[in-house]
Amino acid sequence: MVIGFPILEITDGTTTIDLLSRDGLRLENWEPRAQAYKYMRNESSLAHGSAVVLEKEDNVLEDFALFARGADEDILYANIGDLLRLLRQAVEYWTSSWASAPVYLKARGPRETNTRYAMLYSYNFPGMPAPNAQTIFSALCTPFAKVALQLERGPWQHVAIGSDEAIQASGMLDTFGQEATTANSVFIANKSNLAQLTHIYRYTAAGGIFSPNQIGKPVMALLTTPPANDDCCYFGIETAVANQGPFSNLVFDIGTAAVYTGNAKVIWEYYDGAAWSPLTVADDTVAVGAAYSYGAGGGTPWQRTGVNSVRWGWDQPGGGYDWSTVAINGVTAWWVRARAIIPVPPGDSITQPSTQNRAVYTTIWARAAIAAAQVLGDLPLRARIRIDGAPGSSRYILGLRSAERDFDATYPFKAYINFSDTQQAAGITLSLGGGCAYQGGSGTINESITGRWIRATVGAGSSQLVGIAFNSEMAYSYTGKFHVYLRYTDDPTAAGGFLMRARLLINFTYSYNVWQGDWHGLYYQSAGCDAEPFIADLGVLQFPLTTPPKRSGRFTNSVYLLVEIYNTTTGALDCDMLDLVLIPCDEWIGDFCSNIADVSDDIGMTEQLDIDSATMPYSPIEAHNRYDNDRGAGGAYLLFDKSTWTAASSEPAFWQANKAQNLWFLGMDLYAANSPYWLSFSSYDLIRVQFRGVRRYILARGSR
Repeated sequence: MVIGFPILEITDGTTTIDLLSRDGLRLENWEPRAQAYKYMRNESSLAHGSAVVLEKEDNVLEDFALFARGADEDILYANIGDLLRLLRQAVEYWTSSWASAPVYLKARGPRETNTRYAMLYSYNFPGMPAPNAQTIFSALCTPFAKVALQLERGPWQHVAIGSDEAIQASGMLDTFGQEATTANSVFIANKSNLAQLTHIYRYTAAGGIFSPNQIGKPVMALLTTPPANDDCCYFGIETAVANQGPFSNLVFDIGTAAVYTGNAKVIWEYYDGAAWSPLTVADDTVAVGAAYSYGAGGGTPWQRTGVNSVRWGWDQPGGGYDWSTVAINGVTAWWVRARAIIPVPPGDSITQPSTQNRAVYTTIWARAAIAAAQVLGDLPLRARIRIDGAPGSSRYILGLRSAERDFDATYPFKAYINFSDTQQAAGITLSLGGGCAYQGGSGTINESITGRWIRATVGAGSSQLVGIAFNSEMAYSYTGKFHVYLRYTDDPTAAGGFLMRARLLINFTYSYNVWQGDWHGLYYQSAGCDAEPFIADLGVLQFPLTTPPKRSGRFTNSVYLLVEIYNTTTGALDCDMLDLVLIPCDEWIGDFCSNIADVSDDIGMTEQLDIDSATMPYSPIEAHNRYDNDRGAGGAYLLFDKSTWTAASSEPAFWQANKAQNLWFLGMDLYAANSPYWLSFSSYDLIRVQFRGVRRYILARGSR
């Protein structure tokens, strides 16, 4: 153990008062105290004992005995006055609207490895010397005074107040995706499914030659050498494999960027059942300043090194939801292709782009994972969450859930339950009422997550049920409290308004309901409008009715969650049910929404949402839409705050300490300017996230 210089200071980052000074203020005694708490108890006079039912952190009061001295009275008074002014600043930070610099305590013992910091809230001088004390006015000795100081502080943390530190996050399923990183390369979809890429082919138009399958290769050329007109790169999911279906994005880690000259470009295309049609994409692999949204006119992908994406919606201009499977190189699959357009070489040309580090993949998860080793400390870490969006959402709902609550790795919790007969999580099965049937497939994929969905045809004044059965293992993984949302598309032949309603039911035998929720209206557009993916808030669900079991193991029986759709009109209506989203809300949940009642405040390709509970002590949580001029490439970005969003949260945003955990995301957007209704696209929305945090400690930090 190396003995170093101890630290005990009061500072705002600019002005510092050293409490271990030989010539100013010197500590004589300090009685450190552990983190304090406030409790609410259940103390019924009719019950034995009592129990804590609610716990909140409290501030800590600590006493310091100081010895103040100076070469003369002027210096002595100046030393004490400097301390008083800084402590007044500490209080004014909390009581005024103009003080902007927080004051904090900084400490480290002589044998302590790391420095720690604690926010100051108030102070008191129970023992301040009188100005005419004999020790001050004595001409026989250096003026000195004994000062008793009491400080009110917050928990100790590992970085200075106003600072935070990057936390590694990952977004993966099996071997595809982004491993743990602090870089801005963790992609999150607005859906959760299982269909991953199975085939990637390069195609040489001259000779009609296909490359071997490039799937799973971290390093691969995306076009032939040198690229020629009509050369292609095909990306597909084979229909013969389990959990196959359409996909809506591709993530590339570009090592060698493409260079375009003349009129060369690339067009993205999909198969519409009869021919290859242009695919309108949002592309952040293009160079900074290049058009990132393009369709039939083509664009310039793969110009930026590093991890970026190309994404598209399934409702394509002129085609609707008509993506169809087709055989390419003998493989029937859901295919998209990037086709090179090089009209007149050599003036028009594209250099060969290639990938690095990781295989090309499609993002099919709606959560980012954090390992336990990333979130050390004694108390929950204060969190900071950054979201880069595209093409844009004006509301995000986030929910945290610890991984240890899963039954095991085979039966993990998933916030999204697809209303589909394919790509369903293990341990979950669906049962359909008599008026319900599965729809979709090749050529008709709607806004569904898997290409399949449930159509509930509901007669006038009647209802239909869709049951979700959790086996005993999966029921354990879903134990908890959730805010539940239903994503659906409306009947384009129906009149507008709230024509149908939905509610949740729970039972254990599929014949007797033990709980039923309130009815919630489902909004329908006016007749003749295209079907849109609306989202309905079905309220809070405690599943399966009780508090989380304080035991390990499984339930003895399956548990059923039912969605009931009721038709309030005088004629039959259809409701196309896409998925049910259960955002966890018993650890931490946050709802972040634009304050601008139109679609101009989305988090799009050039914005970043910064959710901060780590660096703004005065505010428990803030959310700012910030302009990101180069879409996260680094350098001079985040130039200014575009707007402040409303932040509704159960607590300041936090990470659980020393636990593996997942943060789940749900994005949505206003249906129209000034509309109270929300849309939630499963196919087009794709975000990337970065996490930061502040570690906190009960008593001290030591080497942690």
